[in-house]
Amino acid sequence: MSLQKMLEYQKIDIAYYRQEKELKESEERKRAALCYNKFVECNNALKELAAQLNGYFKALQKLEAKLAETKSTEDELRSKLESLHSEEDFEQYEIQLNEYEKSVTELNKEISKVLKSISDASVQNRSLNDKMDALNREYLLSTQSYNKKKAEFDERTKPIRETLETLAKEIEAEYLKKYLELRKNKKMPAFVCYMEKNCGACGMDISIEVDKKLQKTGDVAECPHCGRIVYKL
Repeated sequence: MSLQKMLEYQKIDIAYYRQEKELKESEERKRAALCYNKFVECNNALKELAAQLNGYFKALQKLEAKLAETKSTEDELRSKLESLHSEEDFEQYEIQLNEYEKSVTELNKEISKVLKSISDASVQNRSLNDKMDALNREYLLSTQSYNKKKAEFDERTKPIRETLETLAKEIEAEYLKKYLELRKNKKMPAFVCYMEKNCGACGMDISIEVDKKLQKTGDVAECPHCGRIVYKL
């Protein structure tokens, strides 16, 4: 392969890579990503809240049905009044009436608790929806700002990309592919000089693994530690 062309490509691409990195780390992109992540969090919270509300409504239906069933015994109790004759009958009736009233009171308390939970969840639901609306607006504004910045970047770096495309045609596909893989994994520079016995990037002694492969100027080998391509000057 033409090592000189590969190194020329890398030199130009590193300058492009740094500008590209600045764009990716721009405040506009960070804000958009932050808004998006918070929006997703709110959306997940809404789903959980919806499940809770569904549970509350089911519980409310059961309690109301139980209350209706309990209250249905009220007429039956009242009708017994006419058939009460002895003190013992009155005592038994009073016990039944107290149990009935206690049951109704307890059911009404449980219903009030569930209604309170539904009310609180509804307030939380409105709050989350308002927050999501605000996040969505901020996300759109941040995305617009980022897209404008990216368009400026694309226009400014167009000559660099065109130069890289021209050089890429003069580099062996296998090595260009390896370079782009290393670039994607943020291992830049991807091609580094063999410094006596060490990798020019990670600094590890790799003489045992690559000495036989690097016999003359222009020879290349892969660093067994960091995966970069080392070349012999």
